[in-house]
Amino acid sequence: MIMNGRQEIFEKMRAISYYDTLSESELYDIINTGVVKKIRADSFIYYQGDESDFVYYLITGTLEFIKVRKNYSSLLLNTVNEDEWFGISEAFYTSEYLNDARAKDETFVILYNKNVFRKLCMKYPEFQRIITERIAKEIYNIHFNLDSLSPQDKILKLLRARLEAFRKEGEVEINITQEEIAELIGFTRETVNKTLHKLQDEGLIKLKRGGIICSNENLNNNN
Repeated sequence: MIMNGRQEIFEKMRAISYYDTLSESELYDIINTGVVKKIRADSFIYYQGDESDFVYYLITGTLEFIKVRKNYSSLLLNTVNEDEWFGISEAFYTSEYLNDARAKDETFVILYNKNVFRKLCMKYPEFQRIITERIAKEIYNIHFNLDSLSPQDKILKLLRARLEAFRKEGEVEINITQEEIAELIGFTRETVNKTLHKLQDEGLIKLKRGGIICSNENLNNNN
């Protein structure tokens, strides 16, 4: 979808119940204060550790928020579609972004200088209330999606579940791609690839194009 102008963005936001309590002039001012930007597919809007200079509103597209851990593994925190505000927590409470933000497909955003965004919140108390609710939703979604299991534990759990469906002894070939595994367990493809090769090096699985060869005997030996 290509955004042809501010009027189209206004009509899109006006149709969302969250913004019903804002007047037309308030919503126009909020939209016009920011800068509309197109983000190419598979590109990063910002990286974890970058200075948090801007707040963003996602007009269209799909974003992935990725957390890079201290051991350099990557955790997919959340995937969001249109009508999402992000970078807000960092704008108010930190000087750096707390995670990567990657556009999965062509994406349009409105970006606001964080100081300008703060002034908008002070100027329009109702807008500040909406943003507070959205921050609460963002925090809830992240905690809902987080899991204490490591990528290795999640992959082993997934493979064991698939093996149960076969009800066969010995080695079984499971047809599943690394991208599919990443989506199922909530980690990035890079982390899945690294973990699978680690499991292969330990002799628990064998990797092949488009699939994995494994057995209950080997996987259960990991317990």
